[in-house]
Amino acid sequence: MNTRRAEHWLERHGRAVDQATVVYVIGGEAEPLYDALTRYANKDGGFGNALEPDVRLAESSVLATTVALQLLAMGGATAENSLVAKAMNYLARTMKSDVNAWQIVPENVGDAAHAPWWNFKDIGGNMINPRAEIVGYMY
Repeated sequence: MNTRRAEHWLERHGRAVDQATVVYVIGGEAEPLYDALTRYANKDGGFGNALEPDVRLAESSVLATTVALQLLAMGGATAENSLVAKAMNYLARTMKSDVNAWQIVPENVGDAAHAPWWNFKDIGGNMINPRAEIVGYMY
């Protein structure tokens, strides 16, 4: 694929967070990426607002919060970054202590458009995803 065509398409149609990610990856600064992520942050410290395009909920989800942390880590954000600190607090509050895991999408995921593979089902004790990723962020 012609990279210039891809860049042009992203410039015209991409979300600000996607544009900032590409600019960072090809040698830009991380601050615009962090700024773009603030549009997806919620007051509870988690992320939502369709940051993960397969889940269009405005409210926070563990899934969208891990996507934000992936981008923040890629940009070199540390625990001192307020988005990281708030996201980690959100994850600490939302862990289901009875099974030591996180519900990746909330029960009301069906209230908004979402990919069919992101339907809610109680995790019980079997949900490894995203447990390993989140524990890694906590370390």
